[in-house]
Amino acid sequence: MATDELIRKNGGKAIFVKTDVSNAKEVEELVTRAVIQFGRIDVLVNNAGVSLEAGQPPVRIHQTSEERWDTTISVNLKSIFLTTKYSIAQMLKQEKNEDSDRGWIINISSILGIVGGYTVHTETAIFADTIKMHSKEDIRAKHPLHGTGKPQDIVGAAIFLASAEARWITGVNLPIDGGYTAQ
Repeated sequence: MATDELIRKNGGKAIFVKTDVSNAKEVEELVTRAVIQFGRIDVLVNNAGVSLEAGQPPVRIHQTSEERWDTTISVNLKSIFLTTKYSIAQMLKQEKNEDSDRGWIINISSILGIVGGYTVHTETAIFADTIKMHSKEDIRAKHPLHGTGKPQDIVGAAIFLASAEARWITGVNLPIDGGYTAQ
């Protein structure tokens, strides 16, 4: 079931707007449609992301195609800029809510931005072990809670961050990873 359908099924309000988040005109239209439907933008959650190399051996920079690079940068970086740009412009036009705020922005990413990966060994004997280290089974085995998270694990933190209780929390990394990055 699509997310917007699930929200409506549970009594919430939602619309689906097919959007290329790397396209400025489409993102601007998304914000406009949301404002028409709901009257304002209170929360922006940037959650789009791609990992085109997931499940494949790492490639070195000179072996990376320009198309792969452009897609990754457009979705993982440019989309955050565009959605934030148009959402902030709308938020600044709005009256402040009862908490004297105009809106919240939450950026969600994978833990790879924190832990990353090293590809310096891709042409050495330890390459096979490096690939094995990134398998789902290996990640589960090395995880403090011996598993991987689920989307629901993010929900509570996102709701908290978009509330008055988090009004003095800004510009921080908050890994919701079951302790993976704390090792």
